[in-house]
Amino acid sequence: MMELIAKPYSLRALGDFLLARYKILLVILLGLSLAMRFWILDRFDFFVFDEVYFARFAVDYINQQVFYDVHPPLGKLIIALGTKLSNELAFLLGVNLAPDDYLKGPFGYRCANALIGSFIPLFMAGIALNLARLSGQRELRARTFGLLAGLLTLLDGFLLTESRYAFNNIALIFFGLLGLLLFLKGFQSKTNQLHRLLWHLGAGLSLGLSVGCKWSGLGYLGAVFALLGIGFASRLCLLFLPRSRKLLLSLFGFLKITELFNKRAAYPWLPALSLPICFGLIPLLAYLLVLAPHFQINKLKTSELYNYHKGIYDYHHNLGLGKTDPQSIHPYCAVATGWPIMLRPIAYVYETSPAALGRTGFTRAVIGMGNPLLWWFGILAFVPIVIGLVVSPIARHFRLLPASKRSDLFTQVFLLLNFSLLYFPFLGLKRCLFLYHYLPAVCFAFCALALVFTNLLQSRWRWVRLLVWGLIASIVWSFVYWAPLFYGLNISSKEVEFRFHPEKIVGLNDSKHHFFRWI
Repeated sequence: MMELIAKPYSLRALGDFLLARYKILLVILLGLSLAMRFWILDRFDFFVFDEVYFARFAVDYINQQVFYDVHPPLGKLIIALGTKLSNELAFLLGVNLAPDDYLKGPFGYRCANALIGSFIPLFMAGIALNLARLSGQRELRARTFGLLAGLLTLLDGFLLTESRYAFNNIALIFFGLLGLLLFLKGFQSKTNQLHRLLWHLGAGLSLGLSVGCKWSGLGYLGAVFALLGIGFASRLCLLFLPRSRKLLLSLFGFLKITELFNKRAAYPWLPALSLPICFGLIPLLAYLLVLAPHFQINKLKTSELYNYHKGIYDYHHNLGLGKTDPQSIHPYCAVATGWPIMLRPIAYVYETSPAALGRTGFTRAVIGMGNPLLWWFGILAFVPIVIGLVVSPIARHFRLLPASKRSDLFTQVFLLLNFSLLYFPFLGLKRCLFLYHYLPAVCFAFCALALVFTNLLQSRWRWVRLLVWGLIASIVWSFVYWAPLFYGLNISSKEVEFRFHPEKIVGLNDSKHHFFRWI
């Protein structure tokens, strides 16, 4: 460890450290994530933003009360499970609650999201690790990529904030990322197709549960379909167009998915049979199973399944329809084109009254926003990825790049597909949207940034490696700087003002210079 501190720019020192202590570092990553999410979890003993809906809906499930909801029920069922368990075990927390008084202690209806949200950085680390392994990268590089992806995800403030309250988005991301991780793990079973089948059954189940939280979980499933479709198409082309083999390998050879359709495999018929089951039937059954408690409580019949989904669709489709100004619908509606640069965060809590804080001149606020530097660097990371996707196959086809050189193309395609399918569909919606709708997509921007950092750390130029460490340090600093607004800590009103309107630091007090409508 001392060698790593003494030479932070030394890739060899970093490599020795990662290879020897990788699992320990993952445990530390998970421990930090748990601590960050459970620290002062019950700081606000009132409903924060949409908790007024989701926490109450969760209790309605516990009490078997009829109610109307505009999302599939799994997110609220998870909140209900945490609420019920914490109420049953209240004596361990030192809280005296009546048996049916589920909403008295905020820890109860927040703990489930805090727990599952803690695993999101770990899932991103696992996804990055498996992507690098499937791309044929060395173990050192794969572990570096994995840890950087997990670390950057840990340093995001919006994922942290959403995990600390009874909202509906963290369960969606949890099951979506878990499904993708199991999907990639299935390709690690190169010799045992039955093991691969089990991994993919788990992936299909998890992806179906993601849709059972919100319909936007279909983006994760769509990315899997797209990857399988590319792999299947490339295998067919290799079989029926042998003269185009060189070109096809240049374009599609990076996809390990083509191994699924290898006619020399022990069970060549298994993929054709299992894939529709794993990623078609299983997600559908998982989704329908999630609906069962809601249908039972509300006494809905199976024949009303269509009307139930039509009601949800009509609600979201007509939300704010006909209004040109999003803020006239809700003060924190955010246009999707502004999400990547975080133009319109959400004030979940904003208190300045002396009665609430016990002193004047101070503010406590919980802001639904990401780590600014992390988000901005993350979206910029897709620029070299897109360039690489265009240039690398051409360079390999014309032998400008050695065919034996390991490529990141599989990783790049995976990240770009998931980001695109989880973000771009929102661009066509006219309803009121919020910044938290961008959260599933932005996780892949963090992973893209980790990929760029991993590549730059292999540079032979010392200044490039030092620059990477400097950028990582700046992201850590940015998280610490904004942390009081992630946790709702008491800070001076002047500090809050500078954070919301950085242009005032240089004396631009006129409202026309307020570049970011942050509050």
